[in-house]
Amino acid sequence: MQPEPNMDFETHAPWAAFGNRRVRVMCRDGDLLGTLRYWDATGIVLEGAAIKNGLALGLLYISMGQVRYIEEAQAPADQAEAA
Repeated sequence: MQPEPNMDFETHAPWAAFGNRRVRVMCRDGDLLGTLRYWDATGIVLEGAAIKNGLALGLLYISMGQVRYIEEAQAPADQAEAA
């Protein structure tokens, strides 16, 4: 799913389908994993976002200009149980 720069996020169903699901967000600076809690035309908020160095943040805001792609995360079974 490729977001477009001026997409109407209120009516774009694929984004809404990811609400409260674990997602992988491909950003210009790398990939993030987290639960998608909120999105609008300016950005998204991930909860429990894991970043490059393994640090997990409670809530992380990502500007939509940084987002290249979002997909549902397919966690390995051992990681899913640990979480």
